[in-house]
Amino acid sequence: VDSDDYCADTMYEELISVLLSSKKKIAYSYSLHKFPDGRIKQVRDGFTLLERNAENAVKALFLGNIDISMMNKLYHKSLFEKMRFPEGEVNEDAPMWVPLLVSAGGIVHTGKAHYYYRINEGGISKSGTYLREANSHVVWKHLETIKDQISESRLNCEREFRAYCAKTAFQVALTMEKRYPELSDKVKSVLGIEVIEDAI
Repeated sequence: VDSDDYCADTMYEELISVLLSSKKKIAYSYSLHKFPDGRIKQVRDGFTLLERNAENAVKALFLGNIDISMMNKLYHKSLFEKMRFPEGEVNEDAPMWVPLLVSAGGIVHTGKAHYYYRINEGGISKSGTYLREANSHVVWKHLETIKDQISESRLNCEREFRAYCAKTAFQVALTMEKRYPELSDKVKSVLGIEVIEDAI
């Protein structure tokens, strides 16, 4: 659990319960966003208990139907016998997901929201260091890694991966544009000046 966040008292009990009943190796609980003024926003509506096989889980991840963060999930320890997070990198969870979901044979949702993601403007993901130009190259490297993983795993999810790449590129460009004015011309040349100015 990230230091800014917290989870419901029953989260791990329910994650373990659906792991045991489904015989999956990864269980997932939805997140809630908690704002500094105390407001809590439900990120998704219509929670239901749901199992996905590996390919459908990867597709859902790329389309944003499963969030890419690691904290609101529970994993069987055998999944990490040969896998480790890359050290010293931003976005370090991204290249873990395809091999995790393939090894686990998919994922099971509790159908409930247990994880409280605290919206903190001073947190690392909101800070100016998170997507500096140097860090953005790590993001591109991870996308190349994920592309190779998809090919090696023979998953039929190229269309969903292209959508994920486009969304990631747009987020990086907007972050740079907002926080680093000196990169404005470079960003605008990639996405087009109208897109940037309308989005901001």
